[in-house]
Amino acid sequence: VTLTNPVNAGLEDPGEFAVGTILNDEAPPAISIDDAEVTEGDDGLTALQFTVRLSHPSTETITVFYAASDGTAIAGSDYETTSGTVTFEPGETEKSITVQIIGDTMDEPDETFLVTLGDPTNATIDDGEATGTILDDDGPVAISISGGSLVEGNDGTTNLVFTVTLSRSTEQTVTVQFATANGTATAGQDYLASAGTVTFQPTQATQTLVVPIVGDLLDEIDETFSVILSSPTNAELDVATATGTILDDDEAPSVSI
Repeated sequence: VTLTNPVNAGLEDPGEFAVGTILNDEAPPAISIDDAEVTEGDDGLTALQFTVRLSHPSTETITVFYAASDGTAIAGSDYETTSGTVTFEPGETEKSITVQIIGDTMDEPDETFLVTLGDPTNATIDDGEATGTILDDDGPVAISISGGSLVEGNDGTTNLVFTVTLSRSTEQTVTVQFATANGTATAGQDYLASAGTVTFQPTQATQTLVVPIVGDLLDEIDETFSVILSSPTNAELDVATATGTILDDDEAPSVSI
């Protein structure tokens, strides 16, 4: 403010002026980031966008650094490594960060990773961490069992092998119960009753189980029994029953008089 043209007075210093200062009582904007989720897809890349917000606009340029980090999702396998800087020009209050999600056909649980904000300029951080959720869209794997046959032998036991397979690999642990059941073969006489659990560790697609066959010298027809699957976890049953065939290797008796 400058004084000029005084009336009935003089100016001590005609060039002197006073400055009025308007004090800003607004706190700097606070930055926050929202959680986000997306379905992964079977291949290629899918964009997952996170929204970054200011609590109110500013006349200054605002920047904030961001970086993605692993949770149950792994960079390079489930999403692309991502980092950078978000810039708000004066008056802007909303920006987005994009993380590319890698599609696959692997059955797996929903997975998460984090996007973290840091090193703001001309602002503060209110909520600086967001969770990105990758929604799995692959149905459960299917379990099948295949049977086999074995020559019984004359004594002791010989293992008849059954193969249990998954329709495709999975990142989850899969289990299934199994038990034998009589057909024309009788447990304890032709084979040893068996029961238990088959376990597939992540990415395993094939396992085996064995049933001991009892050898003898008795001439008899070829006999059969079943192995039945039940109670799967992280999978569903496709072919749940397989037949084991015991091939007789004893000659028919001869008759003389």
